[in-house]
Amino acid sequence: MTKTQKLKTHGSVLVISDLHLGSPNCNADGILDKLKNSRFDTLVINGDTYDNPNLHRLRRPHREV
Repeated sequence: MTKTQKLKTHGSVLVISDLHLGSPNCNADGILDKLKNSRFDTLVINGDTYDNPNLHRLRRPHREV
C-alpha cells in the first residue's frame, strides 16, 4: 500500500546548483549577492558544490559562499 502526502503550497524555495567553488569559472560574488539579497524559506543546493577537495585553498569569496 502506498501512502501519499499532500505538499505544502506556501513558502519560497531558492535552488542553486553546480557552484564549482574553487574553480576560476565560479561566479562566487554573484552567488553571494543572490544569497544575501533573496528572501526564501528553503535553500536547495545540488550538483557539484566544490571543484577542488582542498577546501583550505579556497579564495575568500568562495569561502564566504
